Amino acid sequence: MTGAEMVTKFQNMVDDVIDSDFAYQLLNDAKNDIEGSHLWEQLKTLDSSRTETQSSIALPSSFAVPVKLVIGSEHSPYTLIPFEDSRLFSDYQRAFYIDFPNSVYYLTGTRSTSNTIYFYYIKYSTDITSGTSWVFPARFHNIIPYKMAQIYYASNAGEKSRAWDDRWKEYFDTGLQQMQAWDDQLKLRANRGKRTLREGDIPKGIVNF
Repeated sequence: MTGAEMVTKFQNMVDDVIDSDFAYQLLNDAKNDIEGSHLWEQLKTLDSSRTETQSSIALPSSFAVPVKLVIGSEHSPYTLIPFEDSRLFSDYQRAFYIDFPNSVYYLTGTRSTSNTIYFYYIKYSTDITSGTSWVFPARFHNIIPYKMAQIYYASNAGEKSRAWDDRWKEYFDTGLQQMQAWDDQLKLRANRGKRTLREGDIPKGIVNF
């Protein structure tokens, strides 16, 4: 479904036509709520645009949650440490920490090479517009209008008879559970594939996140 189709479905559900800008704000608020409720495989991505010689490294604009960081030809991941322990581990060569308020991260230790940093993370998808679609499979797109209706009722509580139907929460909850079950299968298949590799093929230090 495109953004326009989602808005049309939502307006039909609540039997109301609202300002277009407000409708797309609701749509993207609903999308962000869903994406923030789970660590989705669908939203894993890689930033390889940075090198280790940079003193402070900008987080990707779409950054939500870190997954793994490796450098150059290495395979073992670097350890993520708390920001408040950065001085304690300042001489350690294989760690990094994130300064969330300033949207940057730092590598500990001394850097003398300019190898590429491979930073895997879970992102937030870009805002949905009238002509674009959600990054998730189309079979799950229906849950966004249901979530929009829930948010809309909270902002329009005086019109419950027009804006709310308790069945919508059931439809949303069922759809979200189906998404989570699908995501669990993706994680299971990925981990099963890793386990079937010969032990010698897996570099020491690889961990699950």
